[in-house]
Amino acid sequence: MDLKWLNDLVALSETGGFAKAARRRRVTQPAFSKRIRALEDWVGVKLVSRDAHPVRLTEAGERFLIAARQITEAVLAAKSEAQAADGQKPDLVVFTAATTLSQRFFPKWITRMKARCPDLRARMQHYGHFNAHFEALANREVDFLIGYHDGSAGPRIDRSGLIWKQIGRSSLLPVSKSLKSGAPAFPIAETEEGLIPHLARTEGSYLGLVLESHLREWDLKLDNLFELTSTVAIKNMVLEGHGLAWLSSESIEAELRTGSLVQAHPDRWRIPLEIRLYRLDRRIGPQAEALWDQVRAV
Repeated sequence: MDLKWLNDLVALSETGGFAKAARRRRVTQPAFSKRIRALEDWVGVKLVSRDAHPVRLTEAGERFLIAARQITEAVLAAKSEAQAADGQKPDLVVFTAATTLSQRFFPKWITRMKARCPDLRARMQHYGHFNAHFEALANREVDFLIGYHDGSAGPRIDRSGLIWKQIGRSSLLPVSKSLKSGAPAFPIAETEEGLIPHLARTEGSYLGLVLESHLREWDLKLDNLFELTSTVAIKNMVLEGHGLAWLSSESIEAELRTGSLVQAHPDRWRIPLEIRLYRLDRRIGPQAEALWDQVRAV
């Protein structure tokens, strides 16, 4: 029996539908349905009444749901006890975030929060795709997720079962290597002739999806010369003069300050972003709850 199956059943009971529960669990609906079937096979009884709309649990399912919640809570408690027995401090608050946020935003933010929570102990856990961050949060592998949010044209993400607080602001800025004159090597002109060399993000990153949404609305002639995954790699390619790119403001603070990078247009084509702290809308660990109280108070 996989512990994920228990969390799947909890999600299904709370959402009332396989499609909604699958989105919350960050898996495809067929994969989610297969996991619920596997849980039913393991238990040996039918747990879900699939003919009902919304979907509801059977009487056996409702009874098993109580145990499922208790088991997941007990496993998390046992993990903390084992860490304590091994000399580790319990109630370690676990975060996940995109690499740029974990490197550029998190250190200063957590310093401010530690001043309000002196006993705070934390760990940053890294995952690959941004959907993996939300899945880790749904699976209770982490307490908090720090992520970007574009409220205008960004990709739709199912945030059911989550609550959040805005903790910062950012922007995606079109930037280019600067010439000796201080002008951008690859400006975005109002009447551009020809294609502008562009360094794009590989498919799947949140900021890449945000940019794609806006580019579909903008009439810009871009030539995607390179596609890269890492923000650092994209920035280095821009510094080498290969083209322009949209980069988050916190990732290029130093370069904008020294003038090695400049905005490709002085006041257009920027994308404002929120920086949000996400958590599950259910009880988490004592230290994490204490931190959340302070975040809400700011």
